[in-house]
Amino acid sequence: MRGLALATVIASMIATAAHAEAAHLDGVKLLRHGIFLTVRDETKPEVHTRLGFSVTVKDMKFVTDAVQVPACLGSTFGHEFQLIGAPTGALVPMQTVVIPPRPLNDPAVDQPIAKAITTFAGTIGTARVDVYKFDYDWEVLRGTWTFQVWQGDRLLLEDKFDVTGDCAGISELRLLPMTRLERTMIAGLNTRR
Repeated sequence: MRGLALATVIASMIATAAHAEAAHLDGVKLLRHGIFLTVRDETKPEVHTRLGFSVTVKDMKFVTDAVQVPACLGSTFGHEFQLIGAPTGALVPMQTVVIPPRPLNDPAVDQPIAKAITTFAGTIGTARVDVYKFDYDWEVLRGTWTFQVWQGDRLLLEDKFDVTGDCAGISELRLLPMTRLERTMIAGLNTRR
C-alpha cells in the first residue's frame, strides 16, 4: 500500500511538472493605456517598502487613452495588458516595474525608491491592469514615468507616460469623496459601453 501511495505521489508530481513546463508565454499584448479612476479599499492597510508603496483597490475604471498625465494629486495612470501564450489559464511568474523620472522619497521608508516592483503569478489569456496613483505630494514628479512588464530577464512590454502641466482648473481626481468631475467622467464612461 505504501508503494502504491508513493507511486501515486510521484505520478502526480510528474503530471504537475509536465503541466507547469507546458506553459509558454509568447508575449504581452497592450490592450490600453492612459488615465484610470480608482476606489481604494480603506479597510486594507497601506504597505510602504523599499520596493514601492501599494494600496488595495476595490474598483477601477478606465477613463481615456493618454500618455500625458496631469501632475496632480489623485492622477492615476497606467496600462492594461494581456499575457499571450499557451495553455490559456496557465500561471507564469511575472514582474511589473514602475520607474519614476527620479527616485521617490517616501518618508515612511529609509531610502529613496528608484523603482516600484511587483511580483505576481500571471494567468495566460487574462488581462491585468497596472496603475500608479499620486496619493501623496512626494509622489508627484514631473517627467517620464516608465511602466515595464518582465518575465525573468525578458522585457516584454515598456510603456511611457509624461507627467506634465499643472492642476489649475482640474479637480483632484480622488474618488473618496467623489468629485463632480469624477461623477461626470464615470457617467460618460458608462454611457459609452
